[in-house]
Amino acid sequence: MKVSTGLRVAVLALSGLISFALSQYVLREATPEISESGAGVNIHSKSELLQLLPGLGDVAGLAGTSETSWMDVFGDSSLYDCIPSLNESAVDVAPPSIETIFTMEQRSVVSVEFGRIAPSDVQKAQDSLREPKELCSERGSRFGEYGTEGLWTFTRHSSPPLGNASLAYEYSYRPDSEGVESSAGRVVYAISNGWGITAVTDEASGEALNLLLPRILAGLDRAVGTKFLR
Repeated sequence: MKVSTGLRVAVLALSGLISFALSQYVLREATPEISESGAGVNIHSKSELLQLLPGLGDVAGLAGTSETSWMDVFGDSSLYDCIPSLNESAVDVAPPSIETIFTMEQRSVVSVEFGRIAPSDVQKAQDSLREPKELCSERGSRFGEYGTEGLWTFTRHSSPPLGNASLAYEYSYRPDSEGVESSAGRVVYAISNGWGITAVTDEASGEALNLLLPRILAGLDRAVGTKFLR
């Protein structure tokens, strides 16, 4: 039975349309979706959000990344009465959100929490960064050393403004027990267009944080329409 030329053309056209539709579906599943406004992307999943962060080869001296949060150092010590919080302990964070650790070759660590704050809590979160304590000390244990009490001290640190509101602290931990090392580092908070980010480093100089954070914020500004870097 012969197939007419018109029918063959119709079948080929339909096959092409199906192939194109499938390719677009796969592409949409693999990459963040461009918003209708053109001001960034609509984030649908944690994996899409992670794609926006620097990886190995993107930043000199970056040795590895993981989806583990170093932020528990504060959660264990219940220090949120001393310093602000932009995570679920203080505000409503809409999914997806991420917690990522960047480990540098010299073994310093930068931990980042990033997510979209619920519209009803954005003003509350911004106000918490605009009414900081200049100096705050509180007793608590350090993560991984349960029962090792010590004194945490947070001193407000002057840093360039970021986004709609930002705040930075230097911190130190002085343990009561001998044989346990003291530590120091920095904490940076920022909010822009409803997105909140917290970055913590265990390096007193903040060198790794100063290297990574501008790269992270620039990528987020391009992708999700934030304006952390003004």
